[in-house]
Amino acid sequence: MGEEQTFTVRKPINIALIKYIGKQDSHDGLNQALHPCLSYTLDELYTQVRLTYQPEATQDVMLTHPKSPPLAHKDRVRFTDHLALVKQKLAFTGCFNIDTYNNFPLSAGLASSASSFAALTACAVEAIEALQGVPVDAKLSLLQQAQLSRYGSGSACRSFYGPYCTWDNDAIEGVSFGEWDNLQHVVLMFSTQQKHVSSSQAHQLVTTSDGFEKRQSVVAERYANLSKAMQALDWQAVHRYVWTDFIEMHRLFHTSKPNFTYCTPKVKKALEFLQGWWYNHGDGPLVTMDAGSNIHLLFRPDQIYERTRLLRQFSDIPMLYGTPLAE
Repeated sequence: MGEEQTFTVRKPINIALIKYIGKQDSHDGLNQALHPCLSYTLDELYTQVRLTYQPEATQDVMLTHPKSPPLAHKDRVRFTDHLALVKQKLAFTGCFNIDTYNNFPLSAGLASSASSFAALTACAVEAIEALQGVPVDAKLSLLQQAQLSRYGSGSACRSFYGPYCTWDNDAIEGVSFGEWDNLQHVVLMFSTQQKHVSSSQAHQLVTTSDGFEKRQSVVAERYANLSKAMQALDWQAVHRYVWTDFIEMHRLFHTSKPNFTYCTPKVKKALEFLQGWWYNHGDGPLVTMDAGSNIHLLFRPDQIYERTRLLRQFSDIPMLYGTPLAE
């Protein structure tokens, strides 16, 4: 371990179809969802983390990537704290320079925490195991790395698997739905600004909503029904469950104490249009929103014509595209 070495890993974002909002209490800081989640992993929207081992250094140093805006102090601390935890778990005392870059807007509701902590965890594990000379049969498995990433962000564990991922307590695994493994993703970027309420804050605030307990009583059944509809390739049912779930999550935001919203007037108008499109055509994309003012659309491969027609209605809105992560 006597010379400078550099390690680089990329991990993609994931889009939850059944949302992870609200956490179980944990005595050791491990983020745990209150119910099962299903997500879709996107390969072309990613976080890249580069760790450079500094043999003479006495602390980790977080650099500012030239293509990325500077992180807020609390976010830098959260990142370096997670690296310290991974080093502690792997009994490593060396130090790194940390360089991180997202190829999409940061903290705008595009699951940047998930991809960031997945990439940091995977890169740290790769670097430490290489520097320690850990034999192949003793290296952490993909599942162990995914579990470790949950100390930084619960949803980070889903960015290790594709094209879909199920997360239920400590069970995390990739899932295939056959011909729907290649859905085409578009996100309508109504805002590229860092959101005013972070996902971590949202997890806490939703527990003050009167609708929070009701969600916990119905969401596990919705997850099971969505999984069955996916297996049956019942697109209309899938759309209905996915729509219901994100609307329910945003309703918790609107009724928390204090309340907050990501649904700007333009977002509301777009959602009304998409709802009308489904009503008039009996078909359309899957529609969902995470904790941000942006709308994710997922199209079947056979919807090329419909996709072109629909997206033409949003020609004045910036868009980002993603492709699914292979198994």
